Amino acid sequence: MPTPTSMPLVVFLAVLTAALGHAVWNALLKSSGKPWDNVTALCYATAFTSALVLFFVPAPAPESWPYMIASGGTQFFYMYMVSKVYKKGDYAVGYPLMRGLSPPFVALFGFLFLHETMMLNEMLGLACISLGVLAIGISAIHHFHSFKKQGMLALFCGLMIAYYALVDGTGARLSNSSVAYTMWVFVLQGIGVFIFRAFKKHALWIPLDSWKPWLGAVLSSAAYAVALWAMTQAPIAMVAALRESSILFSAIVGIWLLKEKPSLFRIMGAAMIAAGVITFRLTF
Repeated sequence: MPTPTSMPLVVFLAVLTAALGHAVWNALLKSSGKPWDNVTALCYATAFTSALVLFFVPAPAPESWPYMIASGGTQFFYMYMVSKVYKKGDYAVGYPLMRGLSPPFVALFGFLFLHETMMLNEMLGLACISLGVLAIGISAIHHFHSFKKQGMLALFCGLMIAYYALVDGTGARLSNSSVAYTMWVFVLQGIGVFIFRAFKKHALWIPLDSWKPWLGAVLSSAAYAVALWAMTQAPIAMVAALRESSILFSAIVGIWLLKEKPSLFRIMGAAMIAAGVITFRLTF
């Protein structure tokens, strides 16, 4: 498949919709209970629902399997690190830091390894979104000592996000079925979490009698399937950056669901993200 060089309007709108789902399922991870147990419940529910979808979609092309396996192996560890980020501090700090750090790495790695280039408006849009996301995260910091620990974990998670975004973007393009590719990644991720918990001697089974992991499973798998489909239609770095507009929805979720207080910097960061989203649609 040739490398896409622009983002059609339908793809643009689809990624924004996926961003909403992404923000909601991340909030569900932090809303109550132990973060690692919440992550496990989400991964198990997602693996189960994804396995059901596999009966209705074609098998991915063999060329995509190495990427799929690499992604599944990375993402279960990434989910474990996400639980650590949320354990070390507020969702309002950890989520924006992870997501804001990843787009510049995606753009850099995409240019170096996939030879993807961006127009001036696209680069400015990416910069505005990333800076706005980071501003929202930094504005929520209350204790610098705890932030140092959470910040280092968030940086590592940002690098992991960039890595698996490039792996999955390439794999989805080779798969001939981005939905099937996505579902297999989540199945492998669930298996990886199960093995990892066994290795760490944690409880292997987490009760799934709550609605939260099932809603999170639907939202996370659907949001990521849309994102990977979008990466077959547009440059990976553009999709990755636009996906981080989820922080706009995250701010709303954080205030409404998690009772977090807004601030002037948070509002300014949201305005920067909105400006970045608009800049993506400009041509200059």
